Amino acid sequence: MVLDGTTEVKVLESLISKELLKDSSLISIKDELIPFLGMGKMLRAQLTLRLGSATDLSDEDCLKSAATVEMVHLASLLHDDVIDNGLVRRGKAAFWKEKGSTSAILMGDYVLCRAFSMISEVGNMALMSTLIDMLQEVCNAELEQELIAEDLPCDWGQCLNVARRKTGSLFAYAAYAGAGTDKRLATALLESGFDLGTAYQLADDLLDANGDSAVSDKTLGQDARQNKLTAADFIGSDIDPAKEIYRLTRQAESRLQEWGDVQGKWAEYVGEFFQPVVDGFIRG
Repeated sequence: MVLDGTTEVKVLESLISKELLKDSSLISIKDELIPFLGMGKMLRAQLTLRLGSATDLSDEDCLKSAATVEMVHLASLLHDDVIDNGLVRRGKAAFWKEKGSTSAILMGDYVLCRAFSMISEVGNMALMSTLIDMLQEVCNAELEQELIAEDLPCDWGQCLNVARRKTGSLFAYAAYAGAGTDKRLATALLESGFDLGTAYQLADDLLDANGDSAVSDKTLGQDARQNKLTAADFIGSDIDPAKEIYRLTRQAESRLQEWGDVQGKWAEYVGEFFQPVVDGFIRG
């Protein structure tokens, strides 16, 4: 990949903005809707972009893969805010608060469809299949928390299991999408992505419990209100969630020793994008 970091992010943002409402009857009110569909930290998309710079991905396929990841994440947020009664998202009123719950759910569905349409243009059936598998994991973890949580163990293993599937899955896909044609590398990146996404969810758990709502760009305290098992439940126990987060982050990078260039880009991504965000979450 030959795009530099600044250029690729601008191109990515432009591509997503263009594709979000493509072929939609809502194009006439695009300017009204886009502020509620804006980009956030783009951690998952940035992971794909950074890895793609060290593999044989073409610029076009790398950007489309990264855009897909970001659009799927956006769709999940539109749904999550309705489910969790979240009032604030990315520093603005949540979409459902302004446009209604039904509109938010339908918009999430539409954005998800647009994401699948985009990744189909890459022409890699393994990518499509993996995306479907990862989304199934996300939905399964969320349904588990809603329907059978009381029947499951309230231990650290279960906390990790939910975090891995609920948030690790999309990070895993973002990493996998950056692998290019190297199948062994793709397998390693999938697992590294799971580790990184699990670490991110654990850190987000701590932010939700201990963060300052006055300065947060989203609604906090939702996990406690819904009595969900999270990393925050283990503060003061034999488990140190912060240490576990950093252990998972190191483990993710160590899996890539066989591919020096890719491991180097992974380390750059973690240092520049991922670690500052996670450190901020842990400090609250």
